Parts: sequence; C-alpha cells; structure tokens
Amino acid sequence: MAYVINGRKDSGETHVRREIRDLNENFPEQFALFILGWTGVQYPNAPLNFMPAGWKPGDVLPPGGDHFAIGSIHGIPYERWAGDPPFGMLSEKENEAEFLKALGKPPKIYEQSSQPDSGESIDDHGRKVPLPGNEAARYGGYCNHGSVLFPPWHRPYLMVLEQSICMVATAVAQEFARIAPAKGQKWIEAAKQLRFPFYDWTLEDAVDEGFPDVLESNMIRIRGPDGKSVSVPNPISSYRFDEHMNTERTRDFRDFEADVPYSGNPPQKTRAYFRKWNRTCRWPKDDPAPSDRLEKINYQLARLYNDLRSKVAHMFTYEEDANPDSWPYFWDEFSNTSVQSNPITVPNEPGARTTISKSLEAAHNSLHLIIGGAGHMGQNEFAGFDPIFYMHHCNVDRIYALWEYVYPKYMLGHGYKDKSGTLTHFTQPNGSFTQLVQTRLDEYTDMLPWRKSADSYWTMHDVTSLEKREGVYPKYYTYPPVDGVQVDKPVSYAERIKMRAILQQHFGLGVKEAHPVVSSHSSPLFQNVAQRAIVPQGRVQLEKYRHFVIVAELKEHAFGDSYSMELTYSCDGTDEFYAHVAVLTRPLTTSCAGCLGRQAVGNTVKGMIHVPSKHIAQMLDRRNRAPSASEAEEADFCKKRFKGLLVGRTGQIYAHTVTHVGDGFAPEGSRLDPAITPKVTFVSAYACTGGQADAPVELFGFKNFAEVFTGANWQIGPP
Repeated sequence: MAYVINGRKDSGETHVRREIRDLNENFPEQFALFILGWTGVQYPNAPLNFMPAGWKPGDVLPPGGDHFAIGSIHGIPYERWAGDPPFGMLSEKENEAEFLKALGKPPKIYEQSSQPDSGESIDDHGRKVPLPGNEAARYGGYCNHGSVLFPPWHRPYLMVLEQSICMVATAVAQEFARIAPAKGQKWIEAAKQLRFPFYDWTLEDAVDEGFPDVLESNMIRIRGPDGKSVSVPNPISSYRFDEHMNTERTRDFRDFEADVPYSGNPPQKTRAYFRKWNRTCRWPKDDPAPSDRLEKINYQLARLYNDLRSKVAHMFTYEEDANPDSWPYFWDEFSNTSVQSNPITVPNEPGARTTISKSLEAAHNSLHLIIGGAGHMGQNEFAGFDPIFYMHHCNVDRIYALWEYVYPKYMLGHGYKDKSGTLTHFTQPNGSFTQLVQTRLDEYTDMLPWRKSADSYWTMHDVTSLEKREGVYPKYYTYPPVDGVQVDKPVSYAERIKMRAILQQHFGLGVKEAHPVVSSHSSPLFQNVAQRAIVPQGRVQLEKYRHFVIVAELKEHAFGDSYSMELTYSCDGTDEFYAHVAVLTRPLTTSCAGCLGRQAVGNTVKGMIHVPSKHIAQMLDRRNRAPSASEAEEADFCKKRFKGLLVGRTGQIYAHTVTHVGDGFAPEGSRLDPAITPKVTFVSAYACTGGQADAPVELFGFKNFAEVFTGANWQIGPP
C-alpha cells in the first residue's frame, strides 16, 4: 500500500507550525502529544507510555511511516522507500495496466525516445523518464542536493513525518480522553491542531541560550492525561538503532575512517563509528561509544551566529526584475549551491548578470556541520536519522515559505537561457532513483517518492505556496508571522515588495543602519558614487555606501567528506570575526547517483560571506592612505587582513592561507593542490532602494576586486 502524503488533511484545517521552545512552553497538550507521537514513530513495535497493553504505534502507521524508514530516504540503505511500493508505481510496467484499470483509467501510452535502447520514455511534459519496468535504468537514492528541487523536495519530506507523528498523537489523544473525560475535548483539539515544530537558529538570543535544552535533554517533562507533569524519554535528543542493529536494515552502516589530509606521516585519522554507535550522535568523541559534545555545538553556534543570520538576510536582497527570463536565474541561485545556470560571477562590466550565491542550501549546509561534527548530521548518508534534522529542515522550509511569499514570480519555469541565448533545461547530473542522466527538471517533475495520491506524485508546482487562495494545493500548515509577514495571507504584489524590507531588517541585513556610519569615510571605496547609468531605473542610490562580500567556490568532493572554508579577519588587530562556507557531502564510496554525478563533473559549491561595511571602514582606518589612493589599492589592503582555513567536520585543519609573512606565498612544495584550491573573491556592490522609507535594499553595480587568496597563498596543514 502506498503512503499517500496529505499532511494533516484529516484535521480539515490549517494550523501553525510553532518554534519548538514555544510549543514546549506555551502549548503543553500539543507538546505532550508531539513527544509521545514521535516516540511511537521512532519505536513502532514497542509499548508507548499511557497506551493500553498490547497496543503498538505501528498499528496506526502505514508502510514506510516509521522513523527508520523515513530517515533512510535521505541516504543509506539506497533502496525504494516502502511508502512508494512497486505496485501502482507509474513506471512499473508489470503492474501498471492492472493498477490503472482498478482506478478506472485507460492504459498509459508511452512515446519512445530517439534512443530506443536507452531505457527512456517521454512523459506528458516532454521529460525523459525510465521506461516501465526497466529497473536497470534507475539510479541510486532520492538525492536532490545541489539541485533546483532542493527546497520543494524537502517540503513533502517534512509532511510525511508530520503525518506519521500525528497519526500516533491522535490515537494517544483519544486514549487520554478516555482516561480523563473531563479534559478529553482539550486533548482531542490539541491533536487536531498539532503540527511539526521548527528549530529557529536565527533567534537573536541564540548566542546567550546556546543549543536549547529541549533538543538535547535525554528526559523531558510533559503533561499527562490528568494534567500532572511526568518525565519521559525525549525523542528529540537522539534516535536509537537498537531494534535494527546488525539486521538487514543496517547492512550498509559502515564505520568511516579516513586519513586527515596533509596531517603528517603517519597521518592522523578522522573516524565515525556508524556501525557501532547504537544511537545518533552530535559532535561525538573519537570513540565507539556514542556521545554528544554540547560545548562544541555551542561554540560553533556562537562564533558563526552573525554569519548565519547574514546569509538568511541576503536571501531577501534579490532585485525586482520585470523580465521573466531572469526569474529562473534567481530561483537557481536561491535554491541551491551548484547554480547550474552559471551566471558570470561578479564581472566588472555594467549590466552583466551576476551572482553572489545568496543560497538557502548554503545556510542549510552550515547547520548540518555546526550540529553534526563527526556525527550523523555531518554526513548526508546518515543525517536523516537524527531527529534534529527535521526540526532544522522545518526552519529551512519556513525560510523558503517566506522567500516564495515575497518573490512569488521567481520560479523554476521551463529552464534558463544560456550565454548564447538558448533555452536550457535544468537537470540532475547523474539522475536519481527514477531520473535518468541529465533528466530535465521543471515545475512538473515528479518528486519521488512522495505520493500526492494513489497514482500521482508531488511536484514543485504542487508544493509551491502556503497561501489560502484558489490554485494553491493545500498543505494544512502555516508558520507564525514574522514582524507581520504572514505567509498564508494573500496580499498585493506591492505589499510583498515592502515585506522584503521587513525580512531584511528582521534577519539583520543592516545596510540602512550602516549607511550613515560609513558615508563620511574618506576612502574612495565609499566616496566614489556609482555612475547614474547603472543605477536601476526607478531606484534611489544610497550614496557613499558600498556593500562587501566574499564569494567562495569550493570543490564539493575535494576531501571525500564534508568540510568548510573558514574566514577570519580583524578590524583593529584585536577582536576577530568568523564566518564560513560549508560543504555538505557524502563519501566518495557513496551509492548516491546524484552525488556520483556531481563528482564526475567536478561540481563546485558556491557560497558567500558578508563583510560589514563598518568593518571595512575600520580596517581602512589603520592604513596610511595616500591622497591619490585608488579603489583597487584600498581593496588590496583589506584583502590582506583576511585569513582562510579549510577545516574538516571534526575540526582538523587541512590547509591555511599565508598572507602576512614574507612575500605572502606558501613554499612551493607545501602548496595546496591547484585542483582543489578554493576560488575566493572580494566583491563590492552599490545599494539602492525604491526611495520610500519602507522599501527594501537592492544591490547593483557589482565590482570584482580579484581573488583574496591565490593558489600560492594556500599552504597544506595547520598554521
């Protein structure tokens, strides 16, 4: 039987997905049902607190509805999800005719592709798909990372877990109502309103609070059926594999061991004991016994907090563009870190299309490494098993919902125009479980394994928008308003543009606040004003303001594991500022076809780091500037203030930059391999608004001040 994903359609209403701390503190009945519901989904064959003897959560779950099955969709064991069985799958010829007949539908007629032996057919929208029954034409896994489908594919992924949890929670609420009839209606209503919560890592108190207790405590207090507080195991803190260890379901769980690059002879080792750990781990020790190191997570959250918020704020600086040909480019840059449409990266010629990689997937990658370390969240093969994965992705979905709400036109479309003006389809480089090599991706691509009905799959077109209006497929959830931005409320397009400014302010873009501070600075970087010809029509320039970012391009599979490029700098010689670009990947031995495809083409992960203008001004205050100093000379001075590190997910330093000693070059015999050397560029832009106080900031007139580090600057090993 297929698992048809319709979220909380059973409730018949749309309700709010709440931040996990808000759910815990202010909605105790919903929180209790959530904790018990997820416990039941994690351990469907075990007894559940408060439920009758002999009752099992698995009794109310469809095939594929348990936590292990849902988690395995994201990676190992690379097999068809039980919720999307062969029978009734539209590409399974032996069952298809019988299945369609049972539905009262005519047999499907396939048009052969121009390569009859390729195992392909052409679907109703002109895309290549595997021929019915041709299992050999399939590719491993359901991976949609580094893809234009990254945000929409993960939306029904969250819905299926939400649906499973609420199936169990509804049964628990009914039992609570039987145990305590006087409070019964309250429990029934709580189950009806329950939606999956998110972990908001952008909250302004994140540094002071650190990683929330509700996410890491092994035991948690919840309200029982009679209203009294009881302590129960916390299913958010980790997921135990006990039931599945050393069984067929974990046959592909393997301990990970690799040499730390450039760590000497004999080399140091990085290890992850995925075969031995009987539960998910976050920043574990190098030990077969499972462990979590909360202090590591808090350290990373604190030092990278401003960078994370800045990455989100920049997602809302996409310019207003009336040309539909531009919209797929914006979607490509926002949705993923590969940016297949390959815009010219920050050229100096006016009017050229640019990218500084304002990507949702990039911010998403950062949290995986911040929380995971050597543990499950740090590697995509196992990330889906850690419960925090879903709360993190729920926050990613919330940001996606905000973005599509204020940029409703900027969609995937039918493709993009390449540099010659030819319409080019977005593709999956090496396919996936039901996509062939270079399969066309668009708004109507079936996003397997997510069934929307017995005979159809969710598409990007289906998942788009949470608004309550005609033409929007219902998802039965929404998110809390963000400073008045309510993603399920239809509003005019003019109001949506103003809301971009609200979101810029909420996530701390800081341009309007920095403008008066730096506009009086004497450096030509601030005093030079953009030529009127390049100021976007109808916009007003913020004069004597420049915006600065570092654009990084990193080889996805440079080290065969997840890693990051950290950037540090000092404005005044004392306090250091930290930022990074994270690469979340799988080992080179993966069975993931999408990842193998990106390996084959040498995929590059693109990311950005904002360097606040006030920091640039403080750097320049330390320079003895000649009256004739040029912008390029000023930029070169700033570039020498930056230091770079390539860091593994367990903290080992693979390489560092040399810019402060001698000629600033690493010795020739110790330089990083040019094939994996990052490209790191210093970029400026002018800023403008629509002229009104409530108008959003847009960036224009990008200028490339060349690379911050050349290949000669990167030296292998730690400093």
